[in-house]
Amino acid sequence: MNDLSSRPNEACRIERESAEWPEQDRNRWQAIFGSQARFALSVDWAEATRRQVAWVYLKYIRHVRDLGFAADVTPEGVEDFASAALARGCGLRTVANYVQCIEQALSVLRSGGSRRLDWLRDLSNALNKAAKNTPKKKAGRQRPANDILNLGLAEMEQADLASGSWHDSKRYRDGLILALWICMPERRRAFTSIRLQDLSADLTSIDFPAEHQKTGEAIKRLIPDFLRPHLRRYLDEIRSLHAGSHDRLWIVEGGDPAGSQTLYRAVGDITKTRFGIALSPHRLRDCAARFVVEEMTSEARLASVILNHRDARSTAPYLEGANTLSASRKAMALLHLSRAKALSR
Repeated sequence: MNDLSSRPNEACRIERESAEWPEQDRNRWQAIFGSQARFALSVDWAEATRRQVAWVYLKYIRHVRDLGFAADVTPEGVEDFASAALARGCGLRTVANYVQCIEQALSVLRSGGSRRLDWLRDLSNALNKAAKNTPKKKAGRQRPANDILNLGLAEMEQADLASGSWHDSKRYRDGLILALWICMPERRRAFTSIRLQDLSADLTSIDFPAEHQKTGEAIKRLIPDFLRPHLRRYLDEIRSLHAGSHDRLWIVEGGDPAGSQTLYRAVGDITKTRFGIALSPHRLRDCAARFVVEEMTSEARLASVILNHRDARSTAPYLEGANTLSASRKAMALLHLSRAKALSR
């Protein structure tokens, strides 16, 4: 039996993610995901799915407790939880995902239970159906591209490389990552995988090979003139002093190649500190596309080129925008209807 005792790291994660749950739910969750049998689950959840479901369920439990409700899934609790998410600016797709995660959690925590949770499944299905017809909401977690660029430049300016500390080297590296990424908004895998051989000798361009592209097509990005001295300084004063025997551009303390999570955290930490919103690398792509659409309206089609979208329809949400008011009204109507049905049973 592959139980938690043979997987100490996994055991710690499962215990942490369910620590604040009601005791019965906590014990069942740990029992389910601590054994290979996993009761009668029809789908063998990936770890990422389990962690996402657990995270949303924890948010729900905290929410209803803060309201003074019992830590249970009820129509009133779900309606208030979803309404609060909409009020914070979450899109209908996000709210639909939250409700679906709660329904997934209950499908294992209450497996074999009564039909009293049919209302939750109905609500989850209705919200997901409505969300499919609603454009993705991208504007809520964006910043002007110029603000992002200036933030990256400021971080490099304030880093004291003469100190010789990794703290300042990291600050400079992260500032360069942010400034360079907003100017060439590649997908995370491609940007993380940049090698020295991909840089032109005069630092005027970067080649992104086909094997690192979602489209399977190699592309070349031009490095803005004003960023070339910053990149040269990073290569001469940071990478050359710290890097190990590898060809990757981005490094971590100790000289090893930086992974995608390192770059994800770098972008998120800087923007969270300065803007109060942790932007993801994908949001940098959104911000770059939005800049093109808003500043060069007659050339808005260039957003597809900048994001390296094979199909121009992928860029449509930037051009059309989401009717968030209509989406929110639709979600609220579904929530009220679901609660009324549940209470009438």
